[in-house]
Amino acid sequence: MQPCTVITLVSMLLSILAGSHAQLTFSNPILDRNSADPCILRVGNFYYLTLSENTETELTIFKSPILTNFRNAESSIAYRTPPGYSDLWASEMHEVDGELYIYFTMRTAEKDHRMYVIKADNPADPMGNWSEAIRLLPDWDFGSIDGTVMKHGGQNYFVWASTRVQFLSIYIAPLINPTLVGRPTVLLRQPKEDWECQGGCTNEGPFFIYNRNVSYMIFSASSTWDPGYCLTQMSLESTQDPMDPINWVSAPGPVFSRNDEEDVYTTGHAAFTVSPDLTETWMVYHGTVNTTHINGFRTARIEKIEWNDDGSPRFPEAHGYNNAQPVPSGQTEKVALLQSQVVFLPSSKKTIMYRSVLMILVGTLAFASSQSNLTFRNPIFDRNSADPCAYRLGDYYYLSLSENRETELTIFKSPILTSFRDAETKIAYTTPTGYSDLWASEMHEVDGELYLYFTMGSVNFDLHRMFVIKADNASDPMGNWSDAIRLLPDWDYDAIDGTVMKHDGKNYFVWASGRTGHLSIYIAPFVNATLVGRPIVLLREPKEDWECEGGCTNEGPYFIYNKNVSYMIISASSTWTPGYCLTLSSIEFGKDPMDPSNWVAAPGPLFIRNDEEDVYTTGHAAFTVSPDLTETWMVYHGTVNTTHINGFRTARIEKIDWNEDGSPLFPKAHGYNHSQPVPSGQTSV
Repeated sequence: MQPCTVITLVSMLLSILAGSHAQLTFSNPILDRNSADPCILRVGNFYYLTLSENTETELTIFKSPILTNFRNAESSIAYRTPPGYSDLWASEMHEVDGELYIYFTMRTAEKDHRMYVIKADNPADPMGNWSEAIRLLPDWDFGSIDGTVMKHGGQNYFVWASTRVQFLSIYIAPLINPTLVGRPTVLLRQPKEDWECQGGCTNEGPFFIYNRNVSYMIFSASSTWDPGYCLTQMSLESTQDPMDPINWVSAPGPVFSRNDEEDVYTTGHAAFTVSPDLTETWMVYHGTVNTTHINGFRTARIEKIEWNDDGSPRFPEAHGYNNAQPVPSGQTEKVALLQSQVVFLPSSKKTIMYRSVLMILVGTLAFASSQSNLTFRNPIFDRNSADPCAYRLGDYYYLSLSENRETELTIFKSPILTSFRDAETKIAYTTPTGYSDLWASEMHEVDGELYLYFTMGSVNFDLHRMFVIKADNASDPMGNWSDAIRLLPDWDYDAIDGTVMKHDGKNYFVWASGRTGHLSIYIAPFVNATLVGRPIVLLREPKEDWECEGGCTNEGPYFIYNKNVSYMIISASSTWTPGYCLTLSSIEFGKDPMDPSNWVAAPGPLFIRNDEEDVYTTGHAAFTVSPDLTETWMVYHGTVNTTHINGFRTARIEKIDWNEDGSPLFPKAHGYNHSQPVPSGQTSV
């Protein structure tokens, strides 16, 4: 190998990978689970996110090489609340005088919150051991939360929020050392304006950033339980005393607030960090996706902060799920290994050059082979994504969902099954005037054409009816679709969750209806893909206790096939209860599906809630295949708790194995903290 060949090869490799980096984007949030009051500190080459976990009894650190995703992050429990303590909130990791500390608040049954701090045994290793908790301000007996460190004029100060004056307000005091707060304590800011008092007058969550010899205190205003929760700021020049409130300059209003156009609310409790190359400032904060469900649903998000001409921070609008942003400057997982091999490439020594190039090539191959160890975590979509159906066509997966308050049938296109966060979208159908509640869309190929079956409600009839649209081009789901055709126009009963059964060379339409007083499963032959024939047969009714939680229900049928048997997977119990589950009925090829006696029903649920991993309401399943077509995967919806269901059902996937008799073997539902191998043949996440 000649030196010029070596250099050319290296240049090509780096050029290709650097070019791919320039196009990298991400979408908020950076973590799917509840992740309120997030704080991120960069130490070395990693980002460390601190959160309250396990019903706010554990202070957990998440370690990630990138800022945009903590879903597969290594985690470590730095501190657990002792007996009698609870509500561990708002942890922040800070470097102070060369050591590493985490400040946080917790409460007891007798008293509301007080501030505490722990110290890392090794400041270079946040994932190592931490000290016991030391109480800050032990003789200051007022509620205290959201403590942070201010570094100003060569001195350190402790700044926190307290209810000493009735409303949560901002206080400041000098730090004698990182675990000892001095005196005096000074009331720095009280909430007084209307925009600071939505849901309750509040100033809380202070955090400091610095630019051009000015300290900027970014803090939250209004109640954290209100969608109008926002950020504002105060600033102080480096030569002025922060203990004198008159020296501070307040912004006249919010600097960062809800973005209704992108469904981002409750935008506050911010912290700040830097990009991997240290050239950019990034903010981490929490937000929600609607205005009513807040507690338990605040997720960590990030935004890039620019700077105004006067040196003050310029905040962007809050970005929602569908608004992809460029990743932080210097972030790239793909080129890291190659760059590490090239940094010390000595051009004058051929042997070392060859060895370096060999290491580059080995590293490249190692990166490629590492794809086989890729994992993912549920959910595959962060927003409400009830009744999901994923269909594989060509090299892509197409997820169909109801959007925009259930008035739009939207298709999401992704090259991978494990994430639809950055997916291309297409609105295939919008409800006409007088129609609403578009639910449970399913994409099916029937006789060489592509169809979407779904249900809508209307002022023209009671409850729901079934409809179908046809793709203009069967190989392009992102293209145009026909107008809706009503199925079963002369069958005047409610009808939802329609699907296609392909059995012994014939097609059947199977759906759920409340004709008998509770939702049950019906079947009829297809004349063609848009015309349902007769007779109509009641196939299955809910009768068992496990089918009747919250209301006796059988719904959401979908078919998979194996060893000449058709398996109808259906949902049982009310979709509004945490006990919503899956069961099945099966029929062998050669038997008539129009005869209910030919079907064999499972004796109980096959896929249910998993309380250990906080997965509930597990149902409404559809099925697809892995990229290499060797595995069967189920897509379904679930929730993270037992009380917030409507608006919080998110799409998830599980691999389906097969029993020796050919029947499907369902796993336990996997929660946020349980990583799984990606589908076979998938080479990226």
